[in-house]
Amino acid sequence: MALLLAAVWTPLLALTGVSATRSRPLNLLAVRQLYGLNGLLWSVLIVVAVIGLLVVMPPLPEGTEPVNGAFLGLEQYAWWHGPQRLWILIALAGGICEVVLSVVLARSWKRLRPNSAALWCCTALLVVPLAVTGFAGQRAFCPEVAPADGPMLSACALMALCGLGVCAATGLIWLLARRNRDAFGRDYYAFAARRYARIAGWSALATLLGLMVLLVIMLPLMSGMALTPESVSLAALRDSVSAAVLRLPERLWLIPALLCAPLLAELAFVLIVRDAVPMRRKLAMLGGWLCLVLTVLLFARLLCGLA
Repeated sequence: MALLLAAVWTPLLALTGVSATRSRPLNLLAVRQLYGLNGLLWSVLIVVAVIGLLVVMPPLPEGTEPVNGAFLGLEQYAWWHGPQRLWILIALAGGICEVVLSVVLARSWKRLRPNSAALWCCTALLVVPLAVTGFAGQRAFCPEVAPADGPMLSACALMALCGLGVCAATGLIWLLARRNRDAFGRDYYAFAARRYARIAGWSALATLLGLMVLLVIMLPLMSGMALTPESVSLAALRDSVSAAVLRLPERLWLIPALLCAPLLAELAFVLIVRDAVPMRRKLAMLGGWLCLVLTVLLFARLLCGLA
């Protein structure tokens, strides 16, 4: 889940960086590194998706004749003969296009750099396979999406916001991994580290505040109570907490963990931003990234329990 959110936000961060190159030329170097990060994330995501399709997805029941013929041994899987086959292949093709475009842009970066319009257009192309992959994935695995109610829709928006922080924190880790190889200079790394830390920090703070509000709204749902205007009172809230403690003790540990993880991430990113040499805060970068990833995983676990 965290890998998917980071892969979704990386092309958008690159596009934003290109738009800000006139005000800060160092953004060009950040965009160059985001191309490489985007290619790596989508490569790993494709590998994970292929492994899931070949290992996790159910096989064709014994005695059932394949209806789509043999092709690289895929006829033994049920999804190959289902209506989602086309959309799965389109999603994989979109991910492959994302990798290819990222590699091409990373290698052609010096040629595109003098022409801001061409750089902006080529970077915008990364969003096209991203949209295709998202639409095809939704059609393949969620063909009939039920209309979401208010709390669940807010939870999905909060998950996307947390994904922005995960992507920025992943950019910090990528800075550490590419520092010796790219060698863009001390000024760039100080600028990029503070930029990513600010984005991740604001995302962690917004996620923390959103979780505090959303958990109060979701407590009646966790306890099995109907969400009505009367259930928002303090007495109803106290009753819903008591009911949640009695009915769902195995899931209540998620609440303090969900509040502590983004708080610790926020503290780590504040340390990075306030440091005169932010690149030496390696433990803070790794700790903030881990806390945001943990927030995504815990939040997904809570939402799966409520679904």
